[in-house]
Amino acid sequence: MKWSYSAGRTFALCPRRWYFRYILASRRSKKLQSTEALRLRKLRSVSAWRGSLVDEVLSRYVTPRLNRGATVDEAAALGYLKEVASHRSGPPSLAEWGDLSPSNVGPEIDPYLFLEREYGGALTKSIIAQALEEARLALRNILSSDLIGNSSSAPSYFIAQRTLFFKLESFSIFSTPDLIVFSRGKNPLIVDWKVEAAQNRHHWLQLGVYALALSRVNPHKDFPKDYQLGSIDPTQIRLLEYQLLHNEQHEYELAQPDVLEIEDHIYRSALQLSAMLGGHQPEELRESDFPRTQWPHLCLGCEFRKICWEGQSKWS
Repeated sequence: MKWSYSAGRTFALCPRRWYFRYILASRRSKKLQSTEALRLRKLRSVSAWRGSLVDEVLSRYVTPRLNRGATVDEAAALGYLKEVASHRSGPPSLAEWGDLSPSNVGPEIDPYLFLEREYGGALTKSIIAQALEEARLALRNILSSDLIGNSSSAPSYFIAQRTLFFKLESFSIFSTPDLIVFSRGKNPLIVDWKVEAAQNRHHWLQLGVYALALSRVNPHKDFPKDYQLGSIDPTQIRLLEYQLLHNEQHEYELAQPDVLEIEDHIYRSALQLSAMLGGHQPEELRESDFPRTQWPHLCLGCEFRKICWEGQSKWS
């Protein structure tokens, strides 16, 4: 069975949302609601959309240039951000957005890109413009940071959004850190950037899962030549949470008891999920097999509200 930090956290908060996201919204599903679930899964809140813009610019524009030894020009990076935003949102200029109704956006644009548009939340030109300005600020902050600025003084190789795989007992563990930095003469660095999120214990846990994955993954072909499986302990890996909007960096360290706690968390979470599945094939699973969240306020941010509440009162 496959497990990832995000899937495990989704299941812990709302088993039914996990079912919608990972079973019903699978392209392999033949269930009647799968097409609708696939559409809903693509919805993003404005804040999540903002974060995805920063992710794409850092992954596809910034890190490749750093690895070529090129200087990353801030104006050019911000220009790329604008291109990405326009491509993901439709209109060539977000500043020109007015009424976001389908008739005004245009037939080639999907007006239901945003979670707020689907469920009647606040979505205006000014909200979109503010999100884009915050994405610019987040990008400026990281481009002016020591993380980027020191890359020329210490030869480094940057790997963004790379999925790492290892086995824990019978479970297949998948992790995708925002950034891995290999620098000559230093232990590897894992960076988890947050565009806007309060510092929280689960961020430490997430970084710890990434460290465990990096220490146990079969080295990828672009890893340093001297990096071998088992050559580094997770306690030696440097961990950094970067709050991009606030331009704050939080460093974490793992001790051996932390590693054992992280392993235990993964195992217990995967075991709980496996028990819920009960050995059934995905097509045999039903929505009713998975309870709703115990915290109703989480429903306000869920993309699957429509099919979860369809034909019944919200908490019947």
